[in-house]
Amino acid sequence: MTRTERVNHTFMMDALRRLEWDIYDEMFRQRRIPPLWHEIARERGRKPKVRVTTMVEEDVLRFFKSMGRGYQERMNDVLRSFMHARLAGIVEGPETPKALREGPRPEWGDTGREIEGNRLRHP
Repeated sequence: MTRTERVNHTFMMDALRRLEWDIYDEMFRQRRIPPLWHEIARERGRKPKVRVTTMVEEDVLRFFKSMGRGYQERMNDVLRSFMHARLAGIVEGPETPKALREGPRPEWGDTGREIEGNRLRHP
């Protein structure tokens, strides 16, 4: 991998590790599926589309467009995923009470530091 690819790869790994930590933490604390998820899932195919004008960062748009046709639907699916995570309390916002957590949450850069540490220990 190029240096840029490695940086993006470790950033992606950190994002996934943090998301996984948040999901499992919430699942263990709540041990339930929010009832609203079932309602949203039942209505999934019947929802009308609404035209909106919004601003997204250029790299985000370029990323989704690079996947080809259907990029707007994929962007909507990512937003829907975030919506579900918020409804489940998995992704916390300013109105969400802070939860007591056991064990440290992974920090940005942890993956890169671990990879570099392994490289130094195992040349």
